[in-house]
Amino acid sequence: IHTIQFMSLNYNVRSLLVSAVTNYSFAINDRTSLVNLRSLKTLISFKVTNLELIDLQDNLFIQNKNLMVLDLQENALEFLKQESFYNLSNLSFLELSHNYLSVIKGHVFFYLVSLKYLYLFDSDIERLSTQAFNNLHYLVSLDLGYNRLNEINKETFGSLHGLEVI
Repeated sequence: IHTIQFMSLNYNVRSLLVSAVTNYSFAINDRTSLVNLRSLKTLISFKVTNLELIDLQDNLFIQNKNLMVLDLQENALEFLKQESFYNLSNLSFLELSHNYLSVIKGHVFFYLVSLKYLYLFDSDIERLSTQAFNNLHYLVSLDLGYNRLNEINKETFGSLHGLEVI
């Protein structure tokens, strides 16, 4: 089990997920959060959609340095923390669409130095920090469509020199 590279748990029932995947060293706790992915060190792609997750634990992916694709769309994530993405320096694709984020704080994606595709479509975002996308030098595609943004500071995209699609 420690050599799993691809895992998809889309559209699973929470109670089924808790009992079925604890053998894979992670589960959803009572706050609907993913916990303990540390034993899956070879994981390259991780997709968990439509499970009503509201929180990502600090250092959740600390042992998953090989992770390249992370799909958390169609959950209930309310906020993101910089520590949630710690050690994901190889991540190139991050899907966070259809969540309830409201604010993207500064440096939240700081550790995602290889990120090329970031999808935040329809996530109820009202405000972007001017440092929200700092350190994303390789980002080529950013989807912010169907959010609640009223104003965007021009400095918000200042460090995105390779951005081709927004």
